[in-house]
Amino acid sequence: MHARPAQLRTRNFCPPTWAHGALLVGAVGAVLFHIFVVPFGAQHWGLFNNMLDVNVYAAGGLAVLENRTLYAGPVYGPMPFTYPPFSALLFTGLALMDQTVLQILWTVATVAALYATVVLCWKSLGYRIGQSLLLATVPMTIIATVLEPVRTTLWYGQINIFLMLLIVWDLTRPQGGLLRGIGVGIAAGIKLTPGFFFVYLALTRQWRTLYVSIVALLGTIVVAAAVIPRDSWTFWRGTLFESERIGQINAPANQSITGVLAQIFNTTEPPKAIVGIVTLAVLVLALVAIWLAHRADQHLLAITLAGLTASMVSPFSWGHHWVWFVPLIIALCHYAVLSQRLWVWSAPVLVALPVLCWVQVFTDPTQPSGRFYAIGTFMLLPPDAELVLLVRSAFPGTMLIVTLTTIAVLGWRELGRTQRAHRLETNTALLVAAHQPETASGAMIK
Repeated sequence: MHARPAQLRTRNFCPPTWAHGALLVGAVGAVLFHIFVVPFGAQHWGLFNNMLDVNVYAAGGLAVLENRTLYAGPVYGPMPFTYPPFSALLFTGLALMDQTVLQILWTVATVAALYATVVLCWKSLGYRIGQSLLLATVPMTIIATVLEPVRTTLWYGQINIFLMLLIVWDLTRPQGGLLRGIGVGIAAGIKLTPGFFFVYLALTRQWRTLYVSIVALLGTIVVAAAVIPRDSWTFWRGTLFESERIGQINAPANQSITGVLAQIFNTTEPPKAIVGIVTLAVLVLALVAIWLAHRADQHLLAITLAGLTASMVSPFSWGHHWVWFVPLIIALCHYAVLSQRLWVWSAPVLVALPVLCWVQVFTDPTQPSGRFYAIGTFMLLPPDAELVLLVRSAFPGTMLIVTLTTIAVLGWRELGRTQRAHRLETNTALLVAAHQPETASGAMIK
């Protein structure tokens, strides 16, 4: 039986003194980035000047209210509705809002969800939620906005951070907690990608949580089927398999294994056999890393690896699907704090570097501002053509390195633990064997 998050010995949040200064400098740097690098006021490209996806959500909700089909065609401009029907029911509330009010409330709620996620991550690592942590989380949240997945989530008005918060809240609760698993099931009912956490729960033998999450998912399907049966039938009968509704497989922003292979083969349809083999190999490695992390009681790391793996193996994963880099960086910072070695801080820095909002600006008369902002490592065009594939695979490449490092570090520890247990068992057996002849001899003398 492994210790659960709630059983951790809690500690005050007291990072090194220099870390407070680093947080302040990082937060100021993030604000300056949003002011000068990709300016707030930049038409279309400014942080709050897109909000495409939340408008699609609202349009999906409006389609439900007006009894129009969800999946027969576009719902907002040229954009189709790609989420499960249950999500459209939730989005009906968005459809009732004025567009400006909707965008403001959605953005504020997203930032609040990001803040809450950061706090819960530190709490799951054994830190008390006190004034120090709550204050330090403010600059952490600001800094996180210059990570490409987070910025793009805010820019599009995406739902990923809400789903991450729901899962982190759910799975960092103690084993046996009231309806633990319901968050995972609801998240999967809103967007299919979190369904990978069913695999995580089965792998780590959290059976009760798995059963609750499956029931919760089935509940979302039943509710949607009762309210919008036609759209539910259309979606589950086949719409969910139409990945082309999401975007082109070989788009640079598709940071899944399939997307990277499409880039390598320079095609919109990479060979299915190769995709299957590579995906299976990466999946096996990721599952080993997740199992080792869970066995080592590194529960936040295990949950985070599961979230990142879901993005890796999904046929299509936009950059903003990779918001799980946020809890990964937090976990690595925690390990650096515990180690008390300065060089260990290189781990969160090295993971964050490829995930930052690296920007390249191109002149483009077709854009509203006459400029095209290539934001994110995978959007860059390096002068050396041989580096293009490297930057195109920035997120899955980083995840693969993290996976292999986790296996190496925790695998070595697990091997050492197993060897120590074996030596102890052997020594105990020898002591027992050595004692038995003496006992037998004594009995004969008597």
